[in-house]
Amino acid sequence: MSPWVAPAAFAVLAGYAAWSDARVRRIPNWLCLLTAATGLVVVADQSDLADTVDNIAHALIALVIGGFGFYKRIWGGGDAKFYAASAVWLDLDQFFTLLSLIAAAGGVLVLAMFALRSNKSLKRERFSVPYGIAIGVGALLSLLWSMAPYRGAIA
Repeated sequence: MSPWVAPAAFAVLAGYAAWSDARVRRIPNWLCLLTAATGLVVVADQSDLADTVDNIAHALIALVIGGFGFYKRIWGGGDAKFYAASAVWLDLDQFFTLLSLIAAAGGVLVLAMFALRSNKSLKRERFSVPYGIAIGVGALLSLLWSMAPYRGAIA
């Protein structure tokens, strides 16, 4: 399988999740499940069993963190599940890279939302951030970063 199949497949899934979250503030369960299952297939195809287990461990840790974020009302349930599904695509050693890039993308997203909110016509709406966009962008950037040939020299 070409090394670009994984990021292309993930980009399609993340793009749909971002679109859905921006449009209706909901990431469907079937999309989270499809994202996780596709990630497992790609990882299993491109690595050995130990690496696949490493990616599953990353997803389980992400599910706990996302569940805590949902419990504290920081994220929605779909965001928590999509974060865990996205983590399947990355090794556990990419944990902090994924979290950092999601946080950076989220910061940019929140600033953009505040800038849009300054428009008087938007002030009556309840303010919510479609964080699925940040999760998708951060995870895609993490996936691309993990593929970079120079990554080992820098990280």
